[in-house]
Amino acid sequence: MAMAWLIWPFLLFLTALPANSITESESLLKFKQSLNYATPLDSWTPDSDPCGGGQLWVGILCNKNSVFGLRLEQMGLSGTIDVASLMDLPALRTLSIMNNSFSGDIPEFNRLTGLKSIYLSGNRFSGNIPSNYFSTMVSLKKVWLSNNEFSGLIPLSLATKLPSLITLHLENNQFIGNIPNFTQPSLVDVDLSNNRLNGGIPSGLSKFDVWIFAGNPGLCGEQLATTCTQPKDATASILIDGTMKDAYKTKYYIAFGTLGFLLVVTIISLFFKKKKKRRKRRKRTRRASEQESNDDQQIQVIVDGSRTGGSRQSKSSRSGELSDRSTGLTGTADLVMVNKEKGVFGLSNLMKAEAHVLGDSGGSGSRPTSSGSVGSAYKAVIESGVTVV
Repeated sequence: MAMAWLIWPFLLFLTALPANSITESESLLKFKQSLNYATPLDSWTPDSDPCGGGQLWVGILCNKNSVFGLRLEQMGLSGTIDVASLMDLPALRTLSIMNNSFSGDIPEFNRLTGLKSIYLSGNRFSGNIPSNYFSTMVSLKKVWLSNNEFSGLIPLSLATKLPSLITLHLENNQFIGNIPNFTQPSLVDVDLSNNRLNGGIPSGLSKFDVWIFAGNPGLCGEQLATTCTQPKDATASILIDGTMKDAYKTKYYIAFGTLGFLLVVTIISLFFKKKKKRRKRRKRTRRASEQESNDDQQIQVIVDGSRTGGSRQSKSSRSGELSDRSTGLTGTADLVMVNKEKGVFGLSNLMKAEAHVLGDSGGSGSRPTSSGSVGSAYKAVIESGVTVV
């Protein structure tokens, strides 16, 4: 137990030592490997120290044997910069890669939170810079982004998150929209010329000469001797940065998804509604067909050939009604048939129709009468088109 207490301070001392004494060298060599063309950095070798004795590494700024800055200007460098390798340089305060051939989106230099100055001018960087890009770089004093191909709005964090900003160069890019209101008292050097900015000159920049706004036809204000028709301060207008654009995209996706869902539900509802109507139509058609078939059934009338008093009797195969309007069994009685669908006809209509004998007495066409005798059967078609047997 006593032995453990003796070695415990020694273990703490070991853990406090750096894991690798050449961390900065390895970090810089890793950065060099990320470049497509690194011939100008041939002095960066594994068997030497960037800030130690002997020959110093090209482009390395040292302070008290630590890497203080990188000044890699006009070397024809290109490639995808490995920012993570530079994060292992704790004393790094300045970074300059001006006038090289780097392109694409701005690298994640905002991960280097200790930087006080950054120089990216004279490359081919392009695209939008997120509005909050500089939010973590609160120590920045000098920002040079000129002579690139940056587009979109000027990052709002340049105006709101850098309290010690002294120099800002954004000229010769493609920035659009309103100028943020830079209110830092420390700001003394600004150039926003030759972009596509519009709107009024914010009050925080009204103290600067007019030439810093040159080459922006959309700008207006007293300094430019033009009248503004929109708010002067960019903060009064709606700034749509990358984050807000993502929010708008999300809202659009939700809206379109909802509309698509409603459209599908509507189509399905219409389909089943139409199917239901079609089913009802078929039922009505079938019912009408059955009704018509029943209407076409013949009305049978049997006349007793042996009557003496002129009595008459009729039968309807369907919904026909027997109507006897005679007041007795005299010869003046008349037989009237009433059918709900075919109308009314009497014996006089039947007598006028052309008749055909269907059979004689004793034959197969004979029909028994109510008195038990056998009479003849006739088929006649009256004027209304009704067939009577």
